[in-house]
Amino acid sequence: MTRHAMDGKVQTGKTKKIPTKRNLLKGVIDEPNDTCSGARPLHVGKTHRENKVLGRIGDIGCDCVRDFAAYHPTNSIDSTASDFPFAPMTTPTLTLDSNEKSSVFGDWPKTDNIAAPICLQWDGKLYEVLELDEYVFDVQSADLASRFNPDAAPETLHGLILSRSGETGDESNVINETIQIQFRPRRVDGDRVRVGFFDLSIQGREQLARIQSLLTGASKDELHNLSYDDLARGGAGGAKQNESKAAAPKAGTLKKMVAMFMLAASMLLVAGWVIYMVQSRSTVAVSNSVMMGGYMPVNSPQQAQLTEVLVKAGQVVHRGDTVARLSNDLAETELALVESKLQRAESELQAYQEEAKQLSETFKFTEMKVARDLSVAEAELNSANAQLAAANAQLSRLQPLIAKGNVALAEVDEAKAFIATAQAEKLRQAAVIETLKFAKEAARSKILVNENGASNPMGELKTKVALAEAACKELTQSREVLHQLAEPVELHAPADGTIYAIYRNEGETLKVADQMLAVSAEDGDWAIGHVAAHLAPEIRPGHPVEIEFPSLGITTTGTVEGIGHRAVYERGGYNADFRGGPLEVPIRVAIDLNGQPIPSGLRLNMTVRVKDHLKDLKSWVNEKIATYWDTEDSEKTVKVAMTK
Repeated sequence: MTRHAMDGKVQTGKTKKIPTKRNLLKGVIDEPNDTCSGARPLHVGKTHRENKVLGRIGDIGCDCVRDFAAYHPTNSIDSTASDFPFAPMTTPTLTLDSNEKSSVFGDWPKTDNIAAPICLQWDGKLYEVLELDEYVFDVQSADLASRFNPDAAPETLHGLILSRSGETGDESNVINETIQIQFRPRRVDGDRVRVGFFDLSIQGREQLARIQSLLTGASKDELHNLSYDDLARGGAGGAKQNESKAAAPKAGTLKKMVAMFMLAASMLLVAGWVIYMVQSRSTVAVSNSVMMGGYMPVNSPQQAQLTEVLVKAGQVVHRGDTVARLSNDLAETELALVESKLQRAESELQAYQEEAKQLSETFKFTEMKVARDLSVAEAELNSANAQLAAANAQLSRLQPLIAKGNVALAEVDEAKAFIATAQAEKLRQAAVIETLKFAKEAARSKILVNENGASNPMGELKTKVALAEAACKELTQSREVLHQLAEPVELHAPADGTIYAIYRNEGETLKVADQMLAVSAEDGDWAIGHVAAHLAPEIRPGHPVEIEFPSLGITTTGTVEGIGHRAVYERGGYNADFRGGPLEVPIRVAIDLNGQPIPSGLRLNMTVRVKDHLKDLKSWVNEKIATYWDTEDSEKTVKVAMTK
């Protein structure tokens, strides 16, 4: 495409340009070339300076632009062109004959009728390359702009970067550099497209650097240092002035360089400190980490002696296979002792029960005897009452005779003595009856009353019987437990896998829950470790974990499955060897081994990434730019194309 100068106007027919500095640098166009449809004039002067100052114009016809590689076989390459004005290059220089010049350079893009130094050949057309650097460049192409889709994945296109030179006459029009590239459109502004290099080779970058150096060298001539007055006078005075300026020392240059260096160093120091602080707060180190995998310990269910080990380390086992046998000789001894105690307790219980039965019969007989004695006492009391009544009646008959003196005094005294005897007998029988009633009640209540006081032998016997029954029950339960402990015990494999290690030898005595051996199960790849208690609240299930096996030189990733004693040890696998400090919290991590066979028990290094600041920043930016509100308060979505 033709770029129109901002400070000069191009007209058809005779061309008249405003004599600006830019026009003087580029040369004055005398007249266009109309020898071919669509043809545009091109400067072909003897030298670069003559072309630009004198404006000598050559006419070159053009054909339709065709693929460059199809028109220029390798035999036309001249890598030793003597008239090449710059330093030699490793890339071959392509020299064109007159016909090829017409076909290739005829439609070469131009700006103010000056041929562009660099072009992009794509889809059978040439486009001027603008603002070229080592990563991106701009082109003016409606076709390329129409192919850009911000919603789709970036499209990779193929083309050629061509640089040309026409500074030594018509015969020196050559292609200096030809770079095969892959590129991707990045941004579109109207017809102008920002393009990025994709997968550019090292050789291509070297060629690109040479093109940039040529452009920089070509643009540095003394005409750029001339003012308008110097150009009008022919440039002599300006040259002297420039020489004087170049000779004059630049005061303060060293100070400026030192200041810039110190400023850059300070910025790098601050940036490094910020990065360090961000990274240090983004991860949590896991200490005392160990690879568990399918680590499953086999523990002793009771205190017993290991009599037989049926497997070896590294042996493949299946779930339920017998791996060892235990026996408890101490349990057999204790069982015999308990059985003897049980027999004695049962004998005592039987004796107490028999004694209680006899005592119950005794109290029953005593109650019957007391009841009979009570009946006799009541009868004697009635007899005493009758005798007392008869004595009182006899004394009453003698009273009238006593007054007349007809009765002897001895008879009267006898009657009174009989009354006193009857009253005493009555009182005695009443006391006997009360005593017998008390004895009857005591016999009914199983209370024994004697000269030493009252006692309850039946209650004491009942207590002894209850204690004997409890002792018998306890000893019976102990006998059952010891009977089970005395039997041989078999230890079985908890899952399919391989015997990881055997920790005890035959003949050793194992306590309850002592680890005898361990099985490395086939399924499950996980590890445990410990984190500081004050950092544990920052860790959540699902956080990514960076894992390193120092002994194997393997690095991989994992995910936090749980944190805390319940989450880590709910499936077993706890061992004192892997225990952390008192102020540490255990953590369980699922490991992605990608099929690599890693044995259990290996020490490893784990780091939990609790925060990803770059990811958070990216999410925040996308959230801010993803939605905006227009004047009608309706929500619109902006789709942002993300490039790799």
